Amino acid sequence: MGKKSKSKTSRKGKREWRKNISTEDVDAFVEQTALVERSGGALEEVPSEELFFVDTSKDIKVARKVDKHRAKVLHADSILESNSLIPVLKEPGHTNKKRKDRDHAKPMAKELEPAPVPKHVPDHGLTEEDMFFLDVAKEDDDEEEDARSDDGAVVTQPKGKKFKKLTRADINRKARRKEVLKADAERIRIQKLKRDIQKLPEITESIKEEDQEQESRRIRRKVSREEKRALGPARLGRHKFKPEPKQVLLSSEVSGSLRKLKAYPVLIRDRFKSLQRRGVLEPRVPVARKEKKKWVEIKQGTRGDKEREMHYATLAEKEARKQGLAVLPL
Repeated sequence: MGKKSKSKTSRKGKREWRKNISTEDVDAFVEQTALVERSGGALEEVPSEELFFVDTSKDIKVARKVDKHRAKVLHADSILESNSLIPVLKEPGHTNKKRKDRDHAKPMAKELEPAPVPKHVPDHGLTEEDMFFLDVAKEDDDEEEDARSDDGAVVTQPKGKKFKKLTRADINRKARRKEVLKADAERIRIQKLKRDIQKLPEITESIKEEDQEQESRRIRRKVSREEKRALGPARLGRHKFKPEPKQVLLSSEVSGSLRKLKAYPVLIRDRFKSLQRRGVLEPRVPVARKEKKKWVEIKQGTRGDKEREMHYATLAEKEARKQGLAVLPL
């Protein structure tokens, strides 16, 4: 079923309006306001002191529980605690003498500081005594000038060099001088370049000669390497082949008969060198044997016995000398 429609009332005039208008919301507001007034007023108008208060009472149970847990010692801390009944020795307190002196000198630093130099010194003027000395000095200067005029020699003291500020004319003069020097340098560079251009054929010829010389040296080195490689055997390993020195007889060993010639005793070495020269075997070099480390065995309790024996023998020899006897060494 559809929603039941409300019955429409006439609101044509004031009378009908007042009769048929709903006043439920106004009545509800009035009742709510009256209820609030009876219960003590609205909460927004009540001050905070009347709504809230500070609880200053102590919670004895919670305090006891906290103290109980606070009195407990952790297991890690109990391990580190000392269980000895003997108290630990206390070392005397150590004071840093430098720091103590520095702390003592800090409050006196300002008093011991030199007085600051005043930025403005008041001028008290010249006294009668100062005027007297000035007059005497002036008279001395006058006498010296008279003496110089009599001698005819003028002595001038060297004056300090004064640097005057550059004017616009001086700055322009320096700029022109700089431009002239720059133009001269450029002119010299261009002249040198022209001379080099004129000598270009000579420079080209000298470069060609150097290249030819380098090429000839390279060819000579290459030919010499090829000749050495052709004369010697091919390199098989790390070391090069070293031929055996030729066996030459001395003049005392040479005789007129072939039967009396000295025979070559090491034939196996000659065959070995021949195999290396033909590339059958790799050339080798003798390797020195490494000496084994010598270990010294010392029995426990016997260290120093030899020194003691030598010491006792020396004492016995001295004693024998004193007595005039000869003691043969053992």
